[in-house]
Amino acid sequence: MSSRLCEREQVVEHPCEQIAADESPEDVLRACADLGNRQAWDRFLRRFHPLIVATVVRTVRRYTLDSESVCDDLAQDVYLKLSASGAKVLRNFRPLYPGAVFGFVKVIAANVVHDH
Repeated sequence: MSSRLCEREQVVEHPCEQIAADESPEDVLRACADLGNRQAWDRFLRRFHPLIVATVVRTVRRYTLDSESVCDDLAQDVYLKLSASGAKVLRNFRPLYPGAVFGFVKVIAANVVHDH
């Protein structure tokens, strides 16, 4: 991860690593439940990292803790939360509608900041 995490809110995709058009965000999340699946986590980072960073930064600013190192640490904590207990959170997620995974990830990111 870059040390300039708080200032970035988008990630540039590598041309050789395009996300499959037919792979839904929910499919990516389910694949990440296998913590050893590095390719799934690479796809997850490309798809969700900008959302995680933006959510962390916005939530941190509510508390006026706007520090780059705090944002970096909290963004990393989101990934720790997602992978804790063998990715139990990812395995147990059941979307109620298409795209629900984006709200799910945002809530986890915001809660990590609130808990901090």
